[in-house]
Amino acid sequence: MKFIIKNIDTGMFFQRRTMTLLDGSVKMKIQELVEHLESSEIIIEEPKCNFDVEMAMNMLDDAEKMSAVLLFSGDSDLVSPLERLKVKGKKIGVCGVRNKVAGELHAVKDKYLDFGKLYTGKRAYIESENPAFGGTA
Repeated sequence: MKFIIKNIDTGMFFQRRTMTLLDGSVKMKIQELVEHLESSEIIIEEPKCNFDVEMAMNMLDDAEKMSAVLLFSGDSDLVSPLERLKVKGKKIGVCGVRNKVAGELHAVKDKYLDFGKLYTGKRAYIESENPAFGGTA
């Protein structure tokens, strides 16, 4: 298993959006924690994700059990296993976000679903809802 060394910063603990909701004293405590961790020479590592490789292996292992694959990704790393499945007569569907799907996936797909047309949730964080700006998130 491979590991990735992580940079110690506020982003390890909070998203930038969340930081805008915190008051100055809390931000200062977080910055003190970050500085303490940096000065202690602690190295934080996390396992490198091999999810696309695992998906490809599972698709190929189970090829005889399926008639089609619906991939929720735009990652071109999955083109080779999808091409193998297509040669075996499997239908290939790709569900992705417009302009975020690799051209190679479009070349191998039988059907494309634009996730943006399926998604019905909130599309953007509206600044007026942010309590830091007087809203009530």
